[in-house]
Amino acid sequence: MGDSRQSGLLEFARLIAKTSPSAEQQLEFLTKLQRLFAEGDFTATYKFALLIVLSDLAVELGADDGSELSLTTPMLNPSG
Repeated sequence: MGDSRQSGLLEFARLIAKTSPSAEQQLEFLTKLQRLFAEGDFTATYKFALLIVLSDLAVELGADDGSELSLTTPMLNPSG
């Protein structure tokens, strides 16, 4: 059996792929992501750092109309 946190995030990701998420759904996703950050066991810190950068960029640059967010590699380097 899979981790319930992982299956919940996958289910939410499928929902987002089909429709534009409501404000409530976006907050629910961020809450789950924060829980993952707090409770997750990260064996590779670069994966954790990448997940944080991606979530920050999604919040800062994402449009509320459901349009795709395009990111470039330089955008993923917070120190650059």
